[in-house]
Amino acid sequence: MWKCFIVLEVTFFLLLPGYALGSIALGVSPPFLEVQMGSGVNRRVAIEVTNAAGVAVTVRCFLADLTLSPQGEVLLLPEGSSPLSLSPCVVLQDARVFTLEPGERRKVFLRLKIPPDVREGRYGAVVFETVPEGSGEVAVSIRTGALLFLLPRIRKTERISVTVKRDDEGSLRLSLENAGNVHVRVRGEVLVRTREGKLLHRAVFPQNEKNLLILPGGVREITVEWEKRPFPPGEYEVEVRVFGEDRRRLRPLGALRVFLALP
Repeated sequence: MWKCFIVLEVTFFLLLPGYALGSIALGVSPPFLEVQMGSGVNRRVAIEVTNAAGVAVTVRCFLADLTLSPQGEVLLLPEGSSPLSLSPCVVLQDARVFTLEPGERRKVFLRLKIPPDVREGRYGAVVFETVPEGSGEVAVSIRTGALLFLLPRIRKTERISVTVKRDDEGSLRLSLENAGNVHVRVRGEVLVRTREGKLLHRAVFPQNEKNLLILPGGVREITVEWEKRPFPPGEYEVEVRVFGEDRRRLRPLGALRVFLALP
């Protein structure tokens, strides 16, 4: 048995030298695939690319590894360069270079198979890049694609290591490291108390996103700013609580208590 979850929350789009910007537009569906399956099982999945422009384009398709910056930005890496690479688990079954006529849709098929020695999630992207044609005027081409997360049926270890420090402006800087073997989506809270244990302030994070995605071994950094000083300057107990988020409930993944001079 296997599961495939489509989440329309992560995508990427890059401009490269090539075609004129107004003449090209590629669409990819789905932009995000999360597949869970047992080792040794073969599965076939499809990603559809659409030429939404009024001219024919030549498209190159390839696999890439990925990571996330501490701020959550998707960073593509050469295939096979990451310890969490999809390369041993995914094979492109279609031509890697093809032409799409205006309005044409094409499905690209992938064969998925997880080797038995894989004990962690694998992460990458299926990238579609327009291939410049001709020469002459300076133009741009585009690169877009679908992110692919592949999860073997293993015992998951989900744990977040938390560090916190105060910056020069008095804000709190949190560093959340995923010490587990699969990706997690987290949110949390910061509690500020007196030394006697009286709760003075509570702040939740993230404030501008539903949750924070952290890959295995990855780190996310966030800043907790005070809109106004909720307490006088002094030394306080700061507690950070981090929760993993799934469809049913929140589960504790990490916590830290320290004494800091605030704000």
